[in-house]
Amino acid sequence: MDLDPEHCFDDKSLRWYRKRFDDRNPGHDESLSHLEFLHHWGFVIEAGDRLRPTRAAVLLFGTEPAFRQLLPRPVVDWQWSRGNWSEELAEERWADRLVIETNLVKTWRALISRYLQRAEKPFFIDPETLQRDDRPPDYIAFREGVINLLIHQDYADHTRKPVIRSFDDRVIMWNPGDAFAGTRELLDPGEKEVRNPRIVAAFRRIGLSEQAGTGIRAIFGNWQRLGRVPPVIDNDKARKAFQLTLLNEELLSKEQLRFQASLGIHLDEAEARAFAFVCRKGQMNPRDVRAVTGLSGTVARSILERLAAEGLISPLEGAETLAFAVAEDLKDRLGQAARRIDDQADAGPPDLVSDHPRPYTGDLVTGQVPSASADLSTAQDGTSPASLSTAHPLDSSTAQPTSLSTAQAKPLVKLSATHRKIMGFCDTPRRLTEIMDVLGAANRGYFKKHHLNPLLANGVLRMTHPDQPNHQEQAYVVTEVGVALRGRHVNIAFVRMTA
Repeated sequence: MDLDPEHCFDDKSLRWYRKRFDDRNPGHDESLSHLEFLHHWGFVIEAGDRLRPTRAAVLLFGTEPAFRQLLPRPVVDWQWSRGNWSEELAEERWADRLVIETNLVKTWRALISRYLQRAEKPFFIDPETLQRDDRPPDYIAFREGVINLLIHQDYADHTRKPVIRSFDDRVIMWNPGDAFAGTRELLDPGEKEVRNPRIVAAFRRIGLSEQAGTGIRAIFGNWQRLGRVPPVIDNDKARKAFQLTLLNEELLSKEQLRFQASLGIHLDEAEARAFAFVCRKGQMNPRDVRAVTGLSGTVARSILERLAAEGLISPLEGAETLAFAVAEDLKDRLGQAARRIDDQADAGPPDLVSDHPRPYTGDLVTGQVPSASADLSTAQDGTSPASLSTAHPLDSSTAQPTSLSTAQAKPLVKLSATHRKIMGFCDTPRRLTEIMDVLGAANRGYFKKHHLNPLLANGVLRMTHPDQPNHQEQAYVVTEVGVALRGRHVNIAFVRMTA
């Protein structure tokens, strides 16, 4: 480029970058001038008898005039909209907006600053080191998604700009420039061909990106640890575009846990996540299992085989690649949502990493529960709209018969504070009188109708003598579903208490 390297670089950007570089490379010579530092790392090159800045150097550290000479469009346009993605109003495209037209160092600093202003801020104290960690829970996914947008975009494309769109239920990051790697390779370890190698290397030298070939996997890993629905990637080679969607939704929701409990089959965590995904989307292939669980391809196939052996899924005939659908005999139990499975069957498996992923159509298991209600007792007058056959405990040997004592309890929408106290007290079998004494309850009939029976009907508690509801030694104990729900509440409460 025909720019003077003595005047085309922003001093503050270089100082910020070099401070982080020196912190990570303590043996490096800190006495180098900016020009010597840039020359050492190939950002300034010799051209005849002069030094010339590279395009990467100007993109990373350039002054605003130099940068705009190279890139006459925004680096990123971040838009915030009110409500969920599906509720976006045509007349209100966004409620807040940040358009950035400056070098990549300044862009990153502006993006992370705005992110930290808006992000959740719980903190965690490491019990061994006593170090406080203030990073928001989704920081890794945000960092890798934004860095991916900055280092892999096509800077030769001057007509399209990268866009980040934030909604309550998701964040969508769209970028001009497709990934060179094939869709099947994006979740594989190892080096990938990149569009801007100097820019990629510059960010990795200061720790602002995972090691080569692991960025996408880090995003999926962060989302998996948060228990959320896996991200969706659309690597559109035809339009030369790349899109990452981060869904802010639980994969193993309370409804999904109750539905799995009703099947009478014990699934480990990876199997439960895989089955939750196939319930949600209707179909699944080994690549989806890898994205959902973070496990290898061999283990992913074994999970599908296990689910198929248990009769939960069945091979999808006519698919170009190995794929499975929800078992036919379970579709009826999914209620009205089962029709969505049939509607999608001819369109191919909805890959998480694909060329054209289909939009989210909702959790198929929601046919098992009523719509949300503000009533926490869930035991108003009238019979339950859902059959108790969908609320058995995990172990079929402990299944409780429908009785007058529990048949009128509606499926739980929310757990009240009393429900949680009962779940905590019933780690071991407890008599009804013991439970009422601990909670200070006096009215036996009211307590059973409004508090105990909903937990029994939804498989959160079980009787020690299910075949004899009036047994003189009858006691109540929390089930595996109850333990899972209670554990999730404890984790959430811990985050809130320490925030």
